[in-house]
Amino acid sequence: MPESERPLSLQRQKVHSMSIVTIIALLIALAALVTLLPRPTSSKKCGLGYKAICSFAPISTVLLLGVAGVVWLIGSLA
Repeated sequence: MPESERPLSLQRQKVHSMSIVTIIALLIALAALVTLLPRPTSSKKCGLGYKAICSFAPISTVLLLGVAGVVWLIGSLA
């Protein structure tokens, strides 16, 4: 059944679920960026040479951005 012939309630559900997935993907992407923030009290330097919130940065950053991309892609295909 084409999208235009579906009941309005089903159309709203799809939009609502996509927006939730988008928000989740954005939160994961935000967490990825937070891993790069400097934190002087960290015990070890990150891979970029400074003390960051996450000592596994930039690896953790790339992994989280990948997860955010997969979440967004799966949500947009649903």
